[in-house]
Amino acid sequence: MTTLEEYLSAQTPAFRKKVKAEFRQMSLQCAVSKIERNALDVKLSDLVRYVNILGGKLSLQVDLPSGEKIVVALANFEHSDDC
Repeated sequence: MTTLEEYLSAQTPAFRKKVKAEFRQMSLQCAVSKIERNALDVKLSDLVRYVNILGGKLSLQVDLPSGEKIVVALANFEHSDDC
């Protein structure tokens, strides 16, 4: 039995690129569906991509007890597993 990795490595670079794009699109469609269903557990990176696709810009506002407000632009936010 051939693994997906083995199968893809035997294909042309153009085919591999197309498959990767399809996987990304499926992942994005799932994330958009979750956002549009008003799910409470949405990845911030998915929300940023969704807003960017709509042509908007996303920012996060933090309201501190002192009354100070901190706004963080999330235009270039990317998910990272690093701490």
